[in-house]
Amino acid sequence: MVESPRWLAARGRDEESVAALATLGQPPLRSTRGDGSVQSAAVGYADLFKPRYARATSVAVGMNLLQQLCGINVVVYYAPSVLSSLGFTAAGSIAVTVAIGVLQIVAGFATSRAVDAVGRRVVARRGILGVGAGLSLLAVGGHLSGGGGAAAAAGPWVAVLGVFVFRVAFSTSLGPLPYVISSEVFPNDARAAGVSFATAANWLANAVVSGSFPAMVSSLGVNGVWGAYLLAVVPAYVATRAALPETRGTELEDVGEEEKRATATGRRSRDDERV
Repeated sequence: MVESPRWLAARGRDEESVAALATLGQPPLRSTRGDGSVQSAAVGYADLFKPRYARATSVAVGMNLLQQLCGINVVVYYAPSVLSSLGFTAAGSIAVTVAIGVLQIVAGFATSRAVDAVGRRVVARRGILGVGAGLSLLAVGGHLSGGGGAAAAAGPWVAVLGVFVFRVAFSTSLGPLPYVISSEVFPNDARAAGVSFATAANWLANAVVSGSFPAMVSSLGVNGVWGAYLLAVVPAYVATRAALPETRGTELEDVGEEEKRATATGRRSRDDERV
């Protein structure tokens, strides 16, 4: 495994940094050309709330919280149980869940290309709309299953479609993008503290959302829980459109300056208008 070129450059080990970049097939960092752009002291967690870093912190933490508040890990952890409650056998529920997981992996590979082709903001918003559609289908499927006749027979399959749409859409938006954004939105001196803080917020939200699911089902019913998670999708879309910076094609050393210019002028990429 190659050491991080930026980590090496930040410690004055320019020759090793250039060698690492060459191994990765990349051009030298600007800091290795003598401008010292990454040679600054690292900041601590308390510094993340100072004005210089507050916007980046709110974006990174917000994206990680929204990733969990839409209920992804509830869908992953409890999907077999939910499908069993809708009439699938235990073996059938697990088989369906595994098949959807495989398709999610395929969708993840597609995202790795799309995120640099069309931009982080556009991919995020399209995926968030898909997550909302998947949650809606889950709720509709549960409602139909509680009826009778043809609707009751179709309900479980509508729910399966909902799980599929949800997980594929998630894997192209709120799945990978919080990690991508967290690593890109902070300036170099705050990246280590910022990414670790955002990741901690992610896991804390995961524990709260997943642990609260059984109690929420008892009080709201399964369909009510899907509705509650759907409520988190609305602010996720609004926040992504309003506050998520576009870092496509921007060197990490330039992220801070690019964001300052975008905030000052109110201009975003023309690609933003697609959704």
